[in-house]
Amino acid sequence: MNLFLDSSVDLIIGILDSNYRWVEYSQIGGASAGRNLHKLLLEALTRVQLEIKDIKNFFLINGPGSYTGVRVTEGFGKVAEICKGRIFSFHHHQIPFLSGRYDQGAFISNAFKGEYFVHQWLGSKGESKLISADELHAEIVELKIKYSEIFCNGSIEDLHPTLELIKGEGEVILKQVEQRNLREKAFYYRAEKDEFKVKKK
Repeated sequence: MNLFLDSSVDLIIGILDSNYRWVEYSQIGGASAGRNLHKLLLEALTRVQLEIKDIKNFFLINGPGSYTGVRVTEGFGKVAEICKGRIFSFHHHQIPFLSGRYDQGAFISNAFKGEYFVHQWLGSKGESKLISADELHAEIVELKIKYSEIFCNGSIEDLHPTLELIKGEGEVILKQVEQRNLREKAFYYRAEKDEFKVKKK
């Protein structure tokens, strides 16, 4: 069995069988969801009559996100590693490429603090930047000229959520993650010194 976790926006807990077919998928919103990860995970496992020892592979979304969001799954991953779990991690903006259907494209997510994260890729190479909320619509218009599909984490205008892609094509995407043995580091929108900087009034 396989476990999928994502805390970059809402908390996503998914369980897949040995053929990477979903048997459980829960999306829990609210600021307290991450703090209750272990309780919610136990409840999800119980619903499908499993225990944590039945999980063979752990697939973690490791950003991009804020420190408070991404650290939930990254912290869980470090504990699972200590317990000799088989850990894989990847980023939201890698999902379309890993599906095998999008060799190039763009990804946008809300980076909070009045900013948005924009990532463009061509093959396995990409570049990222932060833009202001005021620049968002013009950026989307420009990207739509370049790419057939633009992805997002959450809900942004008419963009395609990456979670919909992984729900529909989890078998292909997670097999790619496993075959590539991905263990991407936590990807934060900003450096720690900038994330917790207090703005002067």
